[in-house]
Amino acid sequence: MPGNRRYNSTTPLLADSDRSDGPFKIDPNELGKLVDPKSQEQLEKLGGVKRICELLRVDPTTGLSPDEQSVEDGESFGDRKRAFGKNSKSYLELVVEAYYDKTLIMLTIAALVSLAVGLWEDYSPRHPADEPRIGWVEGTAILVAVAAVVFTNATNDYQKEIQFKKLNAKKEDRTVKVLRGGKEHQISVFDLNVGDILLLEPGDIIPVDALYLDGHNLACDESSATGESDTMKKREAPGDCFILSGSKVLEGVARVVVIAVGIIPDHNFLLRFLNLTRSKLVLRQDDDGMLSSIEMEAHTRALAHF
Repeated sequence: MPGNRRYNSTTPLLADSDRSDGPFKIDPNELGKLVDPKSQEQLEKLGGVKRICELLRVDPTTGLSPDEQSVEDGESFGDRKRAFGKNSKSYLELVVEAYYDKTLIMLTIAALVSLAVGLWEDYSPRHPADEPRIGWVEGTAILVAVAAVVFTNATNDYQKEIQFKKLNAKKEDRTVKVLRGGKEHQISVFDLNVGDILLLEPGDIIPVDALYLDGHNLACDESSATGESDTMKKREAPGDCFILSGSKVLEGVARVVVIAVGIIPDHNFLLRFLNLTRSKLVLRQDDDGMLSSIEMEAHTRALAHF
């Protein structure tokens, strides 16, 4: 491959101790700032492409080790997937995402206030001995309502996530060439990991965000990713070394290091957004009406205690 001219040594650039499994000294947010938008300043801040490879524990001459496993549970590329993401979200992640809503947070605060005041009144010396202690009911009811909304949203999103994967698995799944253990491998796009050395050829639709390492006359069509109709020539930094998900390789060959996979790249996010927006809007409309009623009731009852 013409791109082997720069990294043509048979001796790995990183020592074995540096390539062993362990925590990574770079996070997805820092990598995301490289391409959203393209930022030469951020690239320089991180020390350049070679330094990023070191932080991702990958050697450009050999790629990731096919035998890389998590130090905790032995899962293949487990540490890497946990640190930089994978191709789908877990149910717990969707629950947290559904709860991250100002209205729900306000309701939770109101419920906790109502619950605290109710319990204080129930066990206050002024509470009549012949009356039942039911001050906790209102706050608990609000918390149950919030939980119902959160889990309804999360369950709906989870079902849509599964449906999306089933409907698009055949359409999106294709094989790509990567360098692992110093050898070329053909793998599914769903098996790509951050740090993989991806080999690009004319006609490839790039499924990840990446940084250019070396190659020959690489030109990409980024119109589907950015709307830019001009052909973008890729070269080593400080030139345009940013490879965007959704771009198409028009000509040339190259080796690139993957910096974002799965739902993180903008193109993959847009695909999911377009497929899920309509169904989410229907549920949100129903939820918003219920939330407004619950919120008004919660505020009224919480203030009534004072």
